[in-house]
Amino acid sequence: MSGGRRTIWSVALVCTLSAAGCQGAYFLFPKEPRKKVAAEFDKLPGKNIAIIVWADQATLDTDFAARYRTAEAVRYFLSRAVKGSKFVDLRDITDFQEQSGSDWESLSNRELGQRFKADYVMRIDLLEYTPRARDAREVRKGQVRGGVSLFDVSQPGPDRSAYATEVMASWPPTSNYDVLNYSDIDILNATLRVFGERLAQKFVEHEENY
Repeated sequence: MSGGRRTIWSVALVCTLSAAGCQGAYFLFPKEPRKKVAAEFDKLPGKNIAIIVWADQATLDTDFAARYRTAEAVRYFLSRAVKGSKFVDLRDITDFQEQSGSDWESLSNRELGQRFKADYVMRIDLLEYTPRARDAREVRKGQVRGGVSLFDVSQPGPDRSAYATEVMASWPPTSNYDVLNYSDIDILNATLRVFGERLAQKFVEHEENY
């Protein structure tokens, strides 16, 4: 095709898009096909859940409220995704953690569940929690990784998890994202939103790209 004809076709395409608007663009550039993904664990509706976060001292030095921030992000997205789910008040849990020192860590999952009158204990072990890139500390990129285990308090062996997974999240999504005006806490909060949403998806049917 000659340069003149190529130019004419380009102009025609622009004119077509302009005239058709978004509807025309939709047909020219269809959405990516998506597939349905089943819930990995579907027994949470109607249950009372205690979200308990474990964090080492280095993580708490980075953010003294890391346990509460993580639990709140997970609670928010789970409550939206899993209809009828109920949650132990997060303040009750974090107050108990802070007031008992490290004593609470020696309690079994059954004891923790009974303490908070929960049907399930969701244990989240924070394995990574930082507002900096893993391989370049000068780069501001949130990283949160956690091991997640669910324990059914009603079962005779509650220390055997009913479900376990690991969730990783990072933010911002691209390297050219402007984060100059974001504080470290802003970056962590944004990363936790990604973390919470990814975890919540595991408990409901949802759609993903192929």
